[in-house]
Amino acid sequence: MTVTNISAEVKLDALLSHTALRICKDIIRERLDISVLNYTLIYKWGCDGSSGHSLYKQPFEDPDSTDEYMFIISLVPIRLVNDEQKIIWENPRPSSPRFCRVIKFIYKKETETLIKEECQVIEKQIMELEPTQVEVKGVAISIKHDLIMSMIDGKVCNVLIENKSTQISHM
Repeated sequence: MTVTNISAEVKLDALLSHTALRICKDIIRERLDISVLNYTLIYKWGCDGSSGHSLYKQPFEDPDSTDEYMFIISLVPIRLVNDEQKIIWENPRPSSPRFCRVIKFIYKKETETLIKEECQVIEKQIMELEPTQVEVKGVAISIKHDLIMSMIDGKVCNVLIENKSTQISHM
């Protein structure tokens, strides 16, 4: 985990490994078929900015930083499937904050540059992901991570597809 005076971030591979371990050991230990050794944990992820937060007397080194704005990147595990796409576990409330995992928050205004930079960092980490090895009932299983960017609003979508017109649908 990396913490600065304007942000906090956890490495994606560490967060996904921890999430997979918790789901396998704490939630579905009894439902896993240990004769199947390969699983895929599917997540949704995205980012969003917010503004209008109360200003406090928090000193920032960067003059462009203020606690009036916050930009957050997060993910939610959706389901765990085996090689045959059989659902082993499914998040009962994917819109609930219960399973929401914050990857990074930063006290900065949501801008085109910030959106592009932060999404590129996450996409790079996604490309470098290795499957997580989890021991369940004495057997090592492999969990691949599949992240789908779907937790975004119109502004983020337009920035990422480089759509300059808000009148044009990005669908």
